[in-house]
Amino acid sequence: MLIKDLSTLKEYFSRLKTPIFGAGVYAFNRLGLENIYSDYRILALRHSLDTKLIEKDIDVLSLEKGMGTTHINEPRNATTVLNHPKIKSYLKNFNGPAIVVYKPSEKMEQICQKNNWRLLNNPTSFGKDLLENKVKFRKILENLGAAVPPGKIAPTKELRYGHLINKYSLPFVIQHPSRGGGKGTFFINNKKDFDKAVENLSQEWNEGNIKKVIPPKEVVVAQFIPGPSPSVTACVTKDGILSTNL
Repeated sequence: MLIKDLSTLKEYFSRLKTPIFGAGVYAFNRLGLENIYSDYRILALRHSLDTKLIEKDIDVLSLEKGMGTTHINEPRNATTVLNHPKIKSYLKNFNGPAIVVYKPSEKMEQICQKNNWRLLNNPTSFGKDLLENKVKFRKILENLGAAVPPGKIAPTKELRYGHLINKYSLPFVIQHPSRGGGKGTFFINNKKDFDKAVENLSQEWNEGNIKKVIPPKEVVVAQFIPGPSPSVTACVTKDGILSTNL
């Protein structure tokens, strides 16, 4: 069938028999799919006050339920949830469970594969190593002849404040190729901002407490474009394309 709006999406999901589980630190952040799919449950790490309200409408397995102010001594992410023995034991009660997370990692992929769970997110090789890499994605757009914001791909070691303000004026933007969540985007309004950005780019960092990532060899430098940020969430399938603003 052709998926073209929320109604047809609900109709499509009504035909499925797969139990789907949203996994994350807080149950609240995995809300949404229950509105279009009845066989949806949530796996959470924390058991916050709002979890008690969510449990009235959705089945939630919270690892820290009953622990009070004590927390599990593991990284606070969805990987910890999926790798916990209690979760693995719980999911054995379901036939072919499928998992959806905010952002997958290689570790999550390994856990799901080992336990015969289906991870519904795009493979990490498709996301972070390709389309989510701002340097690689800009190169793809340039090769296709698509319009891109005024800017360039520059070697990190060759960034020069004077040259960049002469070319783009203030403010301008420097972007780490793979860091997301706003942590890799630097708005340069003065020399102090520039020095802080360069220092940040030169540091090693951990992605989700899983692996150490070396500083990037190249970054995107672009002219600052004033106005609202047109962020879009899109899901492309063989049956149709769904999109919405964030």
